[in-house]
Amino acid sequence: MSGAGSTVLLVCTDAAHRAQLAAMLAQHGYTLLLAGSHGDALAVMVRQVPGLLIIDLAGASQDGLALLAWLKANPGSVGIPVILLATSDRRDERLAGLAAGADAVLTLPVDGDELSLRVRNLLRLSIASPLGLTGMALQVAILDAVPANIALLDMQGVLVSVNETWRRYADANGMPGSHYAGIGSNYLAVCDASTGAEALKSHQVAAGIRAVLDGTQRTFSIEYPCHSPTRQGWYLISVAPLGDEQPVGAIVMHLDVTEKRLAEEDLRTSGYRVSELLNNIGLASVMLDEDARITFCNEFLLQLTGWRHDEVIGGDWFALFMPFDDGTGRAHFATLLANDPTALRCEFEVAKRNGERCLIGWNNSVLHGPGGEVVGSASIGEDITEQRRSARKILDLNATLEKLSVQLIQAQEQERISLARELHDELGQRLALLKFNLHQLNQFPLVPEAHALWASIDADVGTLIAQIRVISVSLRPPVLDYLGLESAIGQLLERQFASTATTCCFDYAGVPASLAPSVEIAMYRIVQECITNVVRHAEASRVVVEVNGGESGYELELIIRDNGKGFDRAALARSVRPDGSHTGLPGMEERMALLGGSLAISTAPGKGTRIVASLTLAKHE
Repeated sequence: MSGAGSTVLLVCTDAAHRAQLAAMLAQHGYTLLLAGSHGDALAVMVRQVPGLLIIDLAGASQDGLALLAWLKANPGSVGIPVILLATSDRRDERLAGLAAGADAVLTLPVDGDELSLRVRNLLRLSIASPLGLTGMALQVAILDAVPANIALLDMQGVLVSVNETWRRYADANGMPGSHYAGIGSNYLAVCDASTGAEALKSHQVAAGIRAVLDGTQRTFSIEYPCHSPTRQGWYLISVAPLGDEQPVGAIVMHLDVTEKRLAEEDLRTSGYRVSELLNNIGLASVMLDEDARITFCNEFLLQLTGWRHDEVIGGDWFALFMPFDDGTGRAHFATLLANDPTALRCEFEVAKRNGERCLIGWNNSVLHGPGGEVVGSASIGEDITEQRRSARKILDLNATLEKLSVQLIQAQEQERISLARELHDELGQRLALLKFNLHQLNQFPLVPEAHALWASIDADVGTLIAQIRVISVSLRPPVLDYLGLESAIGQLLERQFASTATTCCFDYAGVPASLAPSVEIAMYRIVQECITNVVRHAEASRVVVEVNGGESGYELELIIRDNGKGFDRAALARSVRPDGSHTGLPGMEERMALLGGSLAISTAPGKGTRIVASLTLAKHE
């Protein structure tokens, strides 16, 4: 196929996918025109009118649908058939495309043969249809519909045609018939003759047009100011060749970008204000485009890292500030641009100019363009290097304190063992010998007064021996070492409640047969402290002590509850004993914390008390 009817304009933002689609169509003999955006497509259509458009919506659906709407809203292009390519999971895009007037919607990935047949059939229908314009009339209609000042130049730079927008601009600015609107004047000569403040830009425009005309440069564009007494304005001039293989001139397009420039200026001004604010409160700020190039960086971040403004603007963030990144940082940035809320806060190290690093805690947001598309990110960060360093020191100190606490408790237990042994083996045996000697002395005749004194001394020695035995067992019950936790707790409860009216129930079930010595002594001491408090303060008639292994069998749970008078925990925490010491509750909590367990206390005045000590056991225990 050949001629205008076989020319296809392919609009696709992804260069690789555009090349793949172009290769499919080229196999079937179509002449291809390629564009990467809405604006590129309009520029191409001004130079050469295609017989059909293919618009790939993947990655730029809003831009593609806007182009389709423009085509169907203008009489000069309404008859050009349009095929949309959409992904299978975007039903809303396909429906929006059909509603906007698309002639066909194909699902990606598209089959090459199907695409070629659709193109062929639509081209045949468009040729047979009376709708729309053709040839030069269509080009003129497109030129007049484009919202930009457009002129066509011949190879010498002479104005040969201008569009309606150009003419309206000339009339509105009091220049009818002048070289801005007139046909036949040399546009290059006008630019060369410019003087004053605009001379430099005009000379650059003339040089750019000549480069396009002689083929040394494919396209040329530059932004320039165009102010009037009542309005500030900026325009973007774009120059492209007329004709693809053998240029016959150039198309010059002046697009009004005043609103864009004013918006950028407002954004820049706001950015400076925000930057000053962030500098004053000691926060870093940076903005990146979607390729992670730095578009803004405040003074605080520069001072913190030692970089200069001219060294970082336009540079790659990860190459400059995170050269050590293993891919985690870039992956996080991609997650942020995908609007994943988990990426809004993060912590990353940043490289200073001297090679040192600092840790920054970032709060991130996604920047969007006028059409809602993602254009980059904005981040505010706090230097938390010292904060983290202090936190690590605190953790190290806590670990050291925990180790010392364990060692202290172990030392206390060892001292209790030694003291219990000395009381039992030394003092206990000496008192037993004294009692034996007293009985030997009783064999000799004594006066009545001496016998009464002997009986009193013998009773006191017996009481002292019994008390020493109780103290020795309390310091370190031998049964704990020989028979285990269950027997030790059982004997403790019998001993404590033997001479009281309190009923005590003890249940021990599901506990591993072998427990670590540190666990056994901790549980025993907690029971000992709790039962002592019950006897001294609770005035309880019933006490229940339960020890179980939990649901998994690798837990240890101790429950002690009574129906006594309870207490106010807040008031108890503020109170101290006459000797200046506190109650035993903090000691019990510390014992459990050192083992990685917890202690929960439920009580209130008149409501009794319930204490639960729980611990997850290692599987080898």
